[in-house]
Amino acid sequence: MAETNNWIDRHLKWIKIVVMIAAYGYLVYMLATFDNYKGFADNFDHMTWQRWALLLSAVMLTLVNWGLEGVKWWMLVKPFEDITLTKAVKSVLIGLTVGFFTPNRVGEPAGRVLLLSEGKRLTGISLVIVGALGQVLANILFSVLALIMLSGSQMQRIGNVPDYWIPVSIVLLVATLALFLTMPKWSSRLIGKTSEKGLGVYLCQFLQAGTLSDTRQLSHIALLSLLRYATYTVQYYLIILFFGIEISLVEGFILLPLNFLLVSVTPSISFSELAVRAPYAVALLKSVTDNTLGAALA
Repeated sequence: MAETNNWIDRHLKWIKIVVMIAAYGYLVYMLATFDNYKGFADNFDHMTWQRWALLLSAVMLTLVNWGLEGVKWWMLVKPFEDITLTKAVKSVLIGLTVGFFTPNRVGEPAGRVLLLSEGKRLTGISLVIVGALGQVLANILFSVLALIMLSGSQMQRIGNVPDYWIPVSIVLLVATLALFLTMPKWSSRLIGKTSEKGLGVYLCQFLQAGTLSDTRQLSHIALLSLLRYATYTVQYYLIILFFGIEISLVEGFILLPLNFLLVSVTPSISFSELAVRAPYAVALLKSVTDNTLGAALA
């Protein structure tokens, strides 16, 4: 088992490095071949207060974004440790900082639990995973809606959605939702069948963390995850408008969730995410704009 994990880790590391090099290479190529820098600069010569208001609104929504994540963390932790909402938000920001310097943010759970009591940190890491599953659920929901809307839209430059993708996506969404909301029940049943040796120790901790919540609390976590997803989608949309890209609400509702979906399934290192996000943004936004530089910067 250990040899298998080491083999996976080694090859995944090389995959991430290849993705990073390819992403930065494409980003450099895209910027080098962009031939309208003067027009892009002229776009900022006469900035209106409305456009500055878009940028300011996006920045202010950062407080809402991470505030919602803080509330999620507070709701997950309070059944087994009494912490204040302020402390919960601090924990989220510490985890964010630690995660930035680790591949695919794997250090974020360890950073987030630093403010918990020492004997409860392992359970806390499992609760981070529970909260992350809620965000995965939101990602899948908005992606399914985007695919459905794309299949009925005129945005042919993105490409046609295969007929089978819609039912497959809906089944995946329903299965994820059912597994998430019934977590306390199936966690309780699996605890007794899990060996507390090797990796089984961590699995038991995760299952025990799953039993700390009930369906009502998990419903609240799912709702907060949806609100947070909507918040950072609006942030992205406002920044796109700030860079002078004309995009309707419907087009944004289709393109931005697809962008988030592609980024989430691409292995990367935090400091290379810029280069990973930019090509996806350019590829998707090409259907509505020729301003590739603005798409990349957004």
